[in-house]
Amino acid sequence: MLDLGRRSRLVTSAERTVLALRDGGCTYPGCGAPPGWCDGHHIRHWSEGGMTDPPNLALLCRHHHTVVHRHGHTVTVDPDGVLWRRADGSPIGNTPRFGWVGAVENDTCPRVPRPAQPA
Repeated sequence: MLDLGRRSRLVTSAERTVLALRDGGCTYPGCGAPPGWCDGHHIRHWSEGGMTDPPNLALLCRHHHTVVHRHGHTVTVDPDGVLWRRADGSPIGNTPRFGWVGAVENDTCPRVPRPAQPA
């Protein structure tokens, strides 16, 4: 199911697949975190009546999801990409759609080592 509306705050696996294909990973400028490390961020926040539908969601790694909420950053999504702004409205940067995936030379996402899995 792709359009949950207000039925659930959590992203379904089908929505996660759509977001992974659309966003390619964390949409925060300069971050190279892959989709599997990301949460679905409500562009219009859930607490403000936002829907859990792909047009109202953007992928963010856990680190940047915390940063965005802590500092009041906002996002605009359009066909050309994702534009993040600080709480004062100044732009943080733009993440163009398609083609930015894998550009990690300016990666700002801290990496947390994952525990080894038993064989």
